[in-house]
Amino acid sequence: MGIARGTNIVMDNLVYGYDSGYNVADNNTATRFYPGEPTTNVTPLTDVMSTSNWTGGGWQGSIAVSSDYSNTLEITAYNGWRTFAINHGITSGGTVSVSFQYRLKSFQTMTVFGIVLNGRNLGNYHNDLGQITNSNLRDSQSGWKTFNGSFTANNNTYGGELCIGLRGSDNGGNTETMYIRNLQVELKGHQTPYTSSSRSSTASLVDLKRTASINVNNISFDSTGQPDYDGSNDYLRTTLSGVDLNSGCTIEGVLRRNTTPTAWRTFFNLKPTGSNTPFFEFRSGGNSQQIYADYYNGTDYYTPAGSLTTGEFGHAVSCYDGNGNIKIYLNGSLVGTKTGVPAFALGTSPVLSVGIAYSNDRYTDISAPVVKVYDAALSATQVEQNYRAYKNRFNI
Repeated sequence: MGIARGTNIVMDNLVYGYDSGYNVADNNTATRFYPGEPTTNVTPLTDVMSTSNWTGGGWQGSIAVSSDYSNTLEITAYNGWRTFAINHGITSGGTVSVSFQYRLKSFQTMTVFGIVLNGRNLGNYHNDLGQITNSNLRDSQSGWKTFNGSFTANNNTYGGELCIGLRGSDNGGNTETMYIRNLQVELKGHQTPYTSSSRSSTASLVDLKRTASINVNNISFDSTGQPDYDGSNDYLRTTLSGVDLNSGCTIEGVLRRNTTPTAWRTFFNLKPTGSNTPFFEFRSGGNSQQIYADYYNGTDYYTPAGSLTTGEFGHAVSCYDGNGNIKIYLNGSLVGTKTGVPAFALGTSPVLSVGIAYSNDRYTDISAPVVKVYDAALSATQVEQNYRAYKNRFNI
């Protein structure tokens, strides 16, 4: 049985999948091959370094490209401040999120010492909106630390600039020097995983097999940067080129119904290229907490329904064994089996849709951080294995 590195999900027969990393802190051990929401990263640190887009203030200080670390700025301050400016171009009331790594080169006792995160007004005066404290910076001598902060534009913002730098105040002649690297500036209220440049909507979501990028142009992202389907116009659609699911297949997902629909809605759908039928999908019952699997070729062949409570995550798996049987599992347990199902005819390059029905309608208000397709029916043991890989992450 194939195991993904650092995870315990079944990899044998996996032909497509994504895992958003929702609610995951450890990128090295989670089932997470997902670099995050599309980024804006308006002025990466490498651009700041190459354009010397620096501003100085106060009485003493300097900014230079570090000779100790690549792609790193070295900032020194004494009895004043020294900053570099990021041109974000937002209007008043907009929010910019900033993240970077920092550490001290050396430490001297100073009266006031911190990192400035602020806007520059017409008088070139820096009004601190946030700073890293003296004591925290002392700790950074032992290694790199990460700073995450946000800046809200106001009427005093000059030229759409965000200033980041080092501030000190000392009459004894002491100076402080700090390194900054891995800078990311997002035009949104939250950070995304670090990238040294911008990440487009066609490169933000990576297939679990790490062989393809997934276009997320039609997906929204929530306030934490996770993909979301709002029930009005959000969906993901992709063609599984050269994939034959007719002799057996599995649809799997971790999903949450955010609102209870008033009519049946589609979670995940597989259909032939160029045709809306036949299809194989997960459906939600109208005005209920139902979830069931259905193969339709003019007649519905749907499984017994399980219950997925609105507002709660569930792990759902539906398997077609190629011999007329569809099984549906919820949270690792078999819910029911539909027998007498005719042979699948989904073609050799079926289309997968998430959050939308086969016919570009019936949008579904769901969160779906994990979606996978296998070209074989998973066994009960494999279903349980995958469920256990996700249950603690999603509290299911």
